[in-house]
Amino acid sequence: EPLPKMLLGIWQVTGVLVDSGSHYWRSFGYDDPNLMGGVLFISPQRMLAKVSTETESCKNQTVTLQRVTAGQLLKETMGSRLEPPEYPTTRDYALPFDQNEQLSVMWIKDFANWGEMQLYDGTWILEMPDGRLAVRWLNSSIILLSRAPADIKPVASFDCGKAQTPV
Repeated sequence: EPLPKMLLGIWQVTGVLVDSGSHYWRSFGYDDPNLMGGVLFISPQRMLAKVSTETESCKNQTVTLQRVTAGQLLKETMGSRLEPPEYPTTRDYALPFDQNEQLSVMWIKDFANWGEMQLYDGTWILEMPDGRLAVRWLNSSIILLSRAPADIKPVASFDCGKAQTPV
């Protein structure tokens, strides 16, 4: 299916969720400053993510919609764990869903595909109750996106006020 109109626009990373119990090497921490402020541009013809040092792009993307429980989504797409529970729960990611809650997940084929997924080839996007988007990102992390203003400016991943030199 074509992209839903509610996805179109400019989105900015306003949160980063990670499973601290995962045994996988994690590139990022909770609300990691290296990801915060990153931008995702979505148009009917193209998706472009400028998040941290990663740039992901996809042209003429399509969406596959799927109904799945929150627990199944995490089990099939996020890293397993050495300690119980074997797979992360919605609580581990601080997601506002019950494990058995049915979700409408949007799969974007060939966009930010960070490894094997048993459900679909691509990455998932989920609309949160507060209007933000949750997107599966690198190394079993989830980025939270808020709609950005049209005149958005890049956000530094460091405190410019602490600069010691003009550079």
